[in-house]
Amino acid sequence: MPRTVEPDWKMWLEKWDRQQESYLPSREQRFEALFDVLEAALGRRFTVVDLGCGPGSLSLRLLRRFPRARSFGLDTDPVLMKIGREAVGTLHGRMHWIEADLRHPDWRRRLPVRRVDAAVSTTALHWLAPPQLRRMYRELFQLLPPRGLVLNGDYLPSDAEGPTIQHLFHRVARTRVKRRGPRPLWLDWVGWWRLLEREPSLAPLFQVRRKRFPRRHPRETHLSLEDHAKALRRAGFGEIGVARQELNDRLLVAVK
Repeated sequence: MPRTVEPDWKMWLEKWDRQQESYLPSREQRFEALFDVLEAALGRRFTVVDLGCGPGSLSLRLLRRFPRARSFGLDTDPVLMKIGREAVGTLHGRMHWIEADLRHPDWRRRLPVRRVDAAVSTTALHWLAPPQLRRMYRELFQLLPPRGLVLNGDYLPSDAEGPTIQHLFHRVARTRVKRRGPRPLWLDWVGWWRLLEREPSLAPLFQVRRKRFPRRHPRETHLSLEDHAKALRRAGFGEIGVARQELNDRLLVAVK
């Protein structure tokens, strides 16, 4: 049998990052704002759970900035988890990869710890349906200690902004993407996945992925900033605010 060539995992992680940045050019600034809040609240030694970690872009940067921190990356996408495990690794035991589905209530039992200091996420929680998101926030409240944090960076439109402002925000965002000029196929979400499917060694994992996600592009649920805040308050979180905003991209912070 012909020998399967191992993919260049770090190259695929790099392409993932560039593809994500093509939709959110200020992605790195969002990461930095999230880390600044963590440091101000927790210092430089803490444990986080990275919700919907994908290939580990957020955790990789976090653990580079905070050499004494630990991260538990949770995701249910076997392909992205494979890229992360191979390209990022464990970073000397500080990065833990856990295959778990946040849509189901048993995800918390897969964690090998009973407490984390913070829950972090970027561009991931919009895949959860409203009942799933509300349940997850309740479970996070149980997982976090007093003054523990939830930090969620995502597309979070505000109900307080009228349709004219929302239309302006959308136009500005589209203009910024177009200003970057023509982009290769792999900078498109669908194109990136189609190219990745050509990697022979990933064929078994793509079979698993198709069973878990029957739709090629999973349905997104973009709840408003107020919807998230309401769900967090009902879960028990006492203080909720926005640490960073650029158009409809916001970094939401909740404190237990």
